[in-house]
Amino acid sequence: MDKEVIIVGKFYLRNGNVIEEKVVFDKDNNKEDIENFIKCIKYRVEEGFRENYNFQFTFGFTTFRGSELAAVTIEETP
Repeated sequence: MDKEVIIVGKFYLRNGNVIEEKVVFDKDNNKEDIENFIKCIKYRVEEGFRENYNFQFTFGFTTFRGSELAAVTIEETP
């Protein structure tokens, strides 16, 4: 990779607010590390919603609690 890779997460809260947070990977990270990061976050959120809402995770500089979330989208920006 010759540039930064930015992962954008949009977190839709139950109160109607939307928080957009970014995680930037520099050119030293390989594609597999980035894909594993995305899979890990998605897995934690899916399992958290499936099991109960008593989970939390950090994305970027924000810590989210499952009880506050209505939906989550995570994508890599070009």
